[in-house]
This record gives sequence, structure tokens and C-alpha cells, in this order.
Amino acid sequence: MLKKITLKQLLKYINSSSSDKRLHGLGTITISYADLVKKIGEPHELNDTHKSDAEWNFLYRGNPVNVYNYKTGKNYLGAEGPDLKDIVTWHIGGNDHTDLEAFKQCIVS
Repeated sequence: MLKKITLKQLLKYINSSSSDKRLHGLGTITISYADLVKKIGEPHELNDTHKSDAEWNFLYRGNPVNVYNYKTGKNYLGAEGPDLKDIVTWHIGGNDHTDLEAFKQCIVS
């Protein structure tokens, strides 16, 4: 019997300081923070002190991908921003649109 592989097992963490910084926004996904953590684990980076509150950095099918909130949390909005646990819109960054839909499907399925 084949063992089911989870998305967490498929993704390979990459250190954002060593990844290609030319990644750009490819799209967004709507999912709760709790569900996102269940799917891909705890954020690799917290509190960039400016535009995002949490970020994950991976290689997906050989391409760098990051998942992050952008200008939707306390780091950007201050006290008016929602707590991290209440954020539901996440940006997906990368440099290859080809795998975007497949990656999104892996997260929401």
C-alpha cells in the first residue's frame, strides 16, 4: 500500500536570504492561518517589521515559492490590523506561473 505524502513532506524549505529575491506576486489564496499552518507548517519568518507578518519559503517542483500576508496585518496596519491568527488572505510569490494553480490546489485540498 502506498503511503500518502503530505504537502509539508513535499515542500523543501529554503532560507529566504539564500533564495532568488526576484520573486514576485503570482496570486492569492484564501485560507485561515490555522489551516495554512496545518498544511505547510509554522512560518519560516515572522515580523519583517514592515509589510508582512508571516512568510514561508519553499521549493515547489524545483521553483522558489513564498507564501506571505502583504499589508494586511499589524506590521503594516498597526493596531488596526488583524492578529496573525485572523488573517485569511495570503499572497503566493514566485517566478513561474505554471505551477501556481497546482500549488494553490495542494493547499486548499
